[in-house]
Amino acid sequence: MQDVWLEVALNGSGGREAQPLAPVTVEAVIDEAMACLGEGASILHYHAYDAAGRHAERNLDFHRAVLEGVRARTEAVIYPTTAMRRLGQPPMPVEERYRIERTLAAEGLLDVFVLDPGSCNFAREGTAGQGFVYLNPPEETASGFALARETGLIPAMAIYELGFARAAQAMAAEAGVAAGHALHRVMFSDRYLWGAPPSAAGLAAVGQAMALIGVRRWMLAGIDFDVFAVMRAGLELGADVRVGLEDAPRGSEMGNAAQVARARAEIAASGRGLASPEAVRRNLAARRAAPGG
Repeated sequence: MQDVWLEVALNGSGGREAQPLAPVTVEAVIDEAMACLGEGASILHYHAYDAAGRHAERNLDFHRAVLEGVRARTEAVIYPTTAMRRLGQPPMPVEERYRIERTLAAEGLLDVFVLDPGSCNFAREGTAGQGFVYLNPPEETASGFALARETGLIPAMAIYELGFARAAQAMAAEAGVAAGHALHRVMFSDRYLWGAPPSAAGLAAVGQAMALIGVRRWMLAGIDFDVFAVMRAGLELGADVRVGLEDAPRGSEMGNAAQVARARAEIAASGRGLASPEAVRRNLAARRAAPGG
């Protein structure tokens, strides 16, 4: 089987209210990124905050400082989330939606960007009739694939429902982007009521469906999700893995570097290899160079 890409999602949008250990300053994000690389991570992901510790994903200065700080120390792939919108919030013009990505790409700081190919109901067990809609209109997704074609940026997609992968395949083809150009993070949760059940059987069903859709490589990820409970099943299916405080159950007492170290041990015990940051970057460079990429 292929070597595992081990991603770490350092903080997420919930800040320290959701995860008291989450890094929310530029310095803390950089420090934890480097600690996680030292434990075996090959991809880094983060969200931006303001000086008061509030989620501020449009904070270009935060993004620029983190990306410059990390890339001065390593060639590992690192990418942020720059726009999350709920149904009912003010609309965002398409040209504004990807302004930060275009700016960072032009400065040579960005290789991968978040492009979630579908809207999703976020409701939890016990309050299933409540929640919110995470909004990703089709025109924004299509514009994101056009951005990938124009700039060579790699879309990193959260697949909350399997139809998202089908829609992404179609939109990528319409935009003239190579089928394997994007990263597919298939999302699981122990509390949110979307996606397949987080069990060995649920993962097996997802693996079969992704193969039918034509996705050859996918990553086990989630929100409010104990990835370690099903990690071995995912590894046996050939999946890549994401850990970190963004994905972990709320109030996790295990920090990012410790999660990466545990995942590294699980990967070794499974008999699969662990991809280096340099190997991941070479793979992404090959994708950008592919016909239609």
